[in-house]
Amino acid sequence: MPGLLPPLLALALMLPATPASTQHRLNRCLGADGVTIYTDRACADLGARERGAPATPEAREDPLPGCATTPAELHARLRLAIDAGDVNALAALYHWPGTTQHTARAVMAELERLAAQPLTELVAEPGPVPPVARTGPDPPPPVALILQQPAGVTRFAVARHAGCWWLRH
Repeated sequence: MPGLLPPLLALALMLPATPASTQHRLNRCLGADGVTIYTDRACADLGARERGAPATPEAREDPLPGCATTPAELHARLRLAIDAGDVNALAALYHWPGTTQHTARAVMAELERLAAQPLTELVAEPGPVPPVARTGPDPPPPVALILQQPAGVTRFAVARHAGCWWLRH
């Protein structure tokens, strides 16, 4: 045993001085763009914040990154997506939570059909005017966006969720 003591002592001196619990700490951070970052550095060093349990959509006050934050922006993005024939951009405007796999396939087939046709007209269906006088010049948000294309008319309901405006059937 006395012959083992010097090598063990030398090995102990070569080990790092930091406690084992901090040697392999992995931080889960949320970047400003909403992307999750895994790092061994402090989140603040990356301009991010620590990511805790995901917030429920209803609890969010800040809009999701990249979503339409106004009905007018949703209207404009819908027009751009169809004019570009971009089914992915069109799908990004759709409110998918709660959609079953079967329904999602049907919605994607419809979005592909819509993206493949030119847009004749895009009309916002106004929401009800509140009985109390509104404060400000903005009209009430639309309840739907109506697409007119050569193959027919499609109506999407408009819904606000998690600080964003979305298309819905």
